[in-house]
Amino acid sequence: MARSFSKRIRGTTPYYNFIRRVAFPSTKAIVVNSVLIVGLASGISFFIATRNAVTFPVGILWGLVVLIVPSFCSDLLLHFTIMKKDTLFYLRRCLALSQFSLTLIAGVFLLGAIVSAFDPRFIFPDFAIIVALFAVIPPRALAVFSMSRANFISRGVFALLEPTSVVLAAILIFGLSPTRMFSGLFLASIVGLLFAFALIATIEVNGRKAIGFSPIRMFRAFLTDWLEGRNSELESYLSELGVGAEVDAAAIAFRKKGGNGLKAAMLVSNFHPGPFLNIGSSVMPFLFESLMRQRYGAVG
Repeated sequence: MARSFSKRIRGTTPYYNFIRRVAFPSTKAIVVNSVLIVGLASGISFFIATRNAVTFPVGILWGLVVLIVPSFCSDLLLHFTIMKKDTLFYLRRCLALSQFSLTLIAGVFLLGAIVSAFDPRFIFPDFAIIVALFAVIPPRALAVFSMSRANFISRGVFALLEPTSVVLAAILIFGLSPTRMFSGLFLASIVGLLFAFALIATIEVNGRKAIGFSPIRMFRAFLTDWLEGRNSELESYLSELGVGAEVDAAAIAFRKKGGNGLKAAMLVSNFHPGPFLNIGSSVMPFLFESLMRQRYGAVG
């Protein structure tokens, strides 16, 4: 039984190591990848929709002007204004969220172009933008409202500024129908915000019943420690969840030959220090080793 449990625990190691290696790409990589993905997808989409090779470069230009430039400009604006002091959403993470949104839009554009090639009633790129708004705003709103520490209005602006910028660029630069675009933006925003609020409210209600406080705030505290190394807030939540208990420990000491001084010591306890990184008792082995060096000059 013990061996089986140990085997299951060891089986989680690859997943833990994978999570530890997860990191956002560099700012340069995010920008380059976004430009390549959106440019190629837009060019191919326009070519499929019109079946005219001349529209391929037009589509690339369209994607850069309507999607890339408004998205990154909105990120810069947010970074230097309302999100300036947000712990988790500095510029690179704002850009990473935009890359996720732009990749979704690129996929929707390709599908929309295929549909328009078979059904002329699907107006391209107008309807493709509207469908993309419904695909992008819900996950974007969920990420922003669950992770950001900004006030409610700032989070709402953060969630909707990029989609709004894209719609404005499409209307002002390429003359798409304002009525159609703003109607799609309004409906997609309502649906996206309602989806985010409903899911967060469900998690909050069930989480508070289970642990006694906000699971969303604890999630933010976890991300702050995981991504930024700031553990004070998460420690406070773990203190509420934790219980006081005595644990047994056995020590094995190795003395120097012909002397009373300790050469090394090994402490074996009946609990696993944790849970991870700098949280809880994770640093206990390091503290024990430091204590042995300082007090006895021994290796712990």
